[in-house]
Amino acid sequence: MTNTEIDSAICAARILIVDDMAIEVETAAGFLHAGGFSAVTGVTDPKQGLAIAESGSCDLVLLDMRMPGLGGEEFIRRLRAHNAAEMPAIVVLTAQNDDDTRRAAVSAGARDFITKPFKLWELLQRVRNALEIHILYRRAKEFNALLERRVGERTRELARANRGKSEFLANIHHELRTPINAILGFSDIIMNRLFGPGAMDRYAEYAADINTAGNHLLAIIDDILALSKIEDGEGRLDESNVRVETIAHETARILFRDRFERAGLTLAVDLPAPGLLLHADERKLKQALSNLLSNALKFTPRGGTVTLTTVTDADCNFGLVVRDTGIGIAADDIETVLTPFGQVESAYRRQHHGAGLGLPLARALIELHGGRLTLTSELGVGTVVTLWLPAQRLVDPAVVTSSADGTRA
Repeated sequence: MTNTEIDSAICAARILIVDDMAIEVETAAGFLHAGGFSAVTGVTDPKQGLAIAESGSCDLVLLDMRMPGLGGEEFIRRLRAHNAAEMPAIVVLTAQNDDDTRRAAVSAGARDFITKPFKLWELLQRVRNALEIHILYRRAKEFNALLERRVGERTRELARANRGKSEFLANIHHELRTPINAILGFSDIIMNRLFGPGAMDRYAEYAADINTAGNHLLAIIDDILALSKIEDGEGRLDESNVRVETIAHETARILFRDRFERAGLTLAVDLPAPGLLLHADERKLKQALSNLLSNALKFTPRGGTVTLTTVTDADCNFGLVVRDTGIGIAADDIETVLTPFGQVESAYRRQHHGAGLGLPLARALIELHGGRLTLTSELGVGTVVTLWLPAQRLVDPAVVTSSADGTRA
């Protein structure tokens, strides 16, 4: 706290005067008002004063030590017993100038004492000193409590990070070990010609499996490095004006058409607005879209359909949409699949390899463009993932017909 803040808090402090002599209450109150204290209350009944102090409605009590019915020492003990942690500061007023009275006041819990008759400057200075200590002590307690909460939160974050690290190592170990085992196993068979010198077709088949495993391994490593660069703030865009048809054709039809046909799936590309141009990084958009199509391919059973289309919202933000008729994702699991290496266990999912980086990387790539990824899904019905790009990335917004309910582009 600054000195100005402390002074303001002192002047705004609520002061209670408890003295069985009305003249003493009036004198002390007058001195305090003259010293700039406005929130001053005085009572002559010590039991009434104790009730006020116990209610927490005062910051400092000016307390007479010798009062009939309830003396100052007993007053302080009861107040401490009621709530010692939130107890107001106590400054004792006493006509007794002996050491025993002072010792008793301090031992009971008083912060200071003033001998009657008191002078204006002495009263004001001792009250200010007691309030300053009380205010700083209270703020220190609040800061300490806040610090303890933050340390606790940070400790829990570190524990979660440690668990995440362990899960990451376990997942990456599994995902790297699988293709490496295939590469080592099949290459060993070929190298040692275990089926004899004439089994060339079989060796060629195993060589193709080695190639597939190597590409899978390379894709995992590329995804990890790409996501790591973006998270470290090193992601860069190589922007140009690109056609949506080019992105869709070269990603869906060239890279995925054969894979969808082999999986017994229909891949439909529906682009209602020809000639649409985006100012974006073509390679990164293709990578994000490729990840979405790869996920849809993995988790859509044979006979299903995956559709690539576009949408706009009321603000002319543009979206690339991949919609599938796959197994779907439970609402509680959506955040998990959007987390790096997040895997939702299911018998169907375990049939397919994957490090759990496809959706997180797609989201990171689209966020690098200033956009966002949205995902809606229903178990047994399918999943819709949209890569939203801000309207300013449309080179010619007039090409797009927008409406408040998200008309297709």
